[in-house]
Amino acid sequence: MTALITTHTPRGELELGAPRNFTLGHCGLMSPIDIDGSLWDPMGGHDGAGGPFTEQQSGELINAWQTVVVLTDQNTMEMRTSGGAVITLTRHDGPRPYLLCD
Repeated sequence: MTALITTHTPRGELELGAPRNFTLGHCGLMSPIDIDGSLWDPMGGHDGAGGPFTEQQSGELINAWQTVVVLTDQNTMEMRTSGGAVITLTRHDGPRPYLLCD
């Protein structure tokens, strides 16, 4: 089952290069990432050293978890978890369907 989600946040929340706390939703990266007037699509990631995620990092990314996000350009954002995982996200234009998780 899916739900079509639209953004609820105002544009201009993020400043280029300025870190900001962001908590992932209940389903981790599968949850809507709604910040700075857009939904964001995860495009790739690594363990902080260019390798695959560790077991701890994978656990952070599938649950509600505190992260830090940084806008790297107007359409790209980097997310870091406390365990060091780095995720690159791109701005999504318009509403986006999400799978509902339990």
